[in-house]
Amino acid sequence: MLVDIDKDDSPELITHWDGAWGWIEPQEDPAAPWKFHAIEESRDWPQFYHGQGVGDINGDGRLDLVINDGWYEHPEATRSQHWRFHQHKFSHDRGGAQMYVMDVDNDGDSDVISALNGHGWGLAWFEQQQEGKKISFVKHRMMGDRSEEQKFGVAFSQVSGVEGLCRINGPNTREASLLTRLVCQDERAVVKIMVRRG
Repeated sequence: MLVDIDKDDSPELITHWDGAWGWIEPQEDPAAPWKFHAIEESRDWPQFYHGQGVGDINGDGRLDLVINDGWYEHPEATRSQHWRFHQHKFSHDRGGAQMYVMDVDNDGDSDVISALNGHGWGLAWFEQQQEGKKISFVKHRMMGDRSEEQKFGVAFSQVSGVEGLCRINGPNTREASLLTRLVCQDERAVVKIMVRRG
């Protein structure tokens, strides 16, 4: 995932390296190796991790890093190696691909949208709940497996990407309509509209 995490008008590659999450950025010399900036001490993350995204979770105007296991709070000093980790298991399955951060329900805070298993079934949005300074999320499923096709109107597996997520109605309504293109591993794409009424 490429995003301008440090606001220098140049995108960085968000990833984990040697067991730590962070970003890789090019140097002034285009022939020089890119430099990795860790935001945590090394942990035992799986090599082929599923589920990551970037967005302002806590409303402080800075981009936080969201992964399937929780989110890292972007400190005032972007290049600090000590981004606070807030644990929250979004999917107890493998996790998806891209995770999107946006205000799905128009209540003024950021929610998360993610596939539940990039090699299996499931798509959900996670409603942010706040109790004081504590942030948690409530899962709302948007798509399940083949047995739930009638409930959700569509069912397919291998959702390896959620692309082109956008709101298709006004920002000041409690009815949230989201238009998204879901990409499968065999390159098929399905357009889905999810409507949530306030």
